[in-house]
Amino acid sequence: MGKQPDRRIDLAKRVLDTTDPKTLDIIDHIMMAGQVQRSTEAEIEEFEAIADGMRKGTIKSIPWEEVRAGLLKSLGK
Repeated sequence: MGKQPDRRIDLAKRVLDTTDPKTLDIIDHIMMAGQVQRSTEAEIEEFEAIADGMRKGTIKSIPWEEVRAGLLKSLGK
């Protein structure tokens, strides 16, 4: 356990020295893993509207098999 603080400090220094936006996005994504994500009121209203439309049949739900087949077709597979 004695080396753990040194490892944390080394890692923190590497993160502070990083300027690549893609690397920083990856680090941010990893650090957010497992945390509860909060939705805004607008997002919740949008989700509810989509769910309501699906229940009423005004928004079509596509089975995964159809989505997959379409993707494979577009990729020429």
